[in-house]
Amino acid sequence: MEASDYALEAAQAPDRSLLARIWNAYRVRRNAARMRNIAQDMEPHMLDDVGAPQWLINEASVRRDLSRLRPIDYIRW
Repeated sequence: MEASDYALEAAQAPDRSLLARIWNAYRVRRNAARMRNIAQDMEPHMLDDVGAPQWLINEASVRRDLSRLRPIDYIRW
């Protein structure tokens, strides 16, 4: 499950107040952003070794590939 699935599941809980559901959705989103920031500096193989979710490994590898491209590379295409 992705972070958005957990947020939707928690937001649909009938026994929670609106403020509690909003706070829980905010915490899930904040934790996912923290994981993205931490994974930005790690290699995909290392993330796989520590058991990171596949969506995080994919985003980290895309960010690493995009950071390697320079503006001159776009001109060549």
